[in-house]
Amino acid sequence: MPSSLKSISVDIEVQTTDRLRKVVFGLDKETADGGDVKWTIAFSLFEREKKTDDFGEALVKFDAVLVKTPNFEQAETVAKKGKMSAPQVEHVLGTAAVTAKRFKDGKTTQEKAEAAVERTLSKVS
Repeated sequence: MPSSLKSISVDIEVQTTDRLRKVVFGLDKETADGGDVKWTIAFSLFEREKKTDDFGEALVKFDAVLVKTPNFEQAETVAKKGKMSAPQVEHVLGTAAVTAKRFKDGKTTQEKAEAAVERTLSKVS
């Protein structure tokens, strides 16, 4: 029988190559006594004008509870490795970050921003 972690919490930090955008992608797993599993992504987006500036406070920050069970396995893989695949990094710094900014600006819903962040896990190499 394959082993499974009951709980884990890991923060993965990724930056764009120009070092002007940073995402902290926190993965938290909780397993209830009955065996029900809950995964949460703590998403924080930071931006700065120059790479010599500090990032400061998060531009956008929210928690996304995973709703698609197939992403649970990918969440566990990423959490155990402590890093994302190249397609996951590309997605979280691109589509997910842009959607999160659109949410901050009132141009999309939090549900859509959370779904974009969750889709990061489905982008495997």
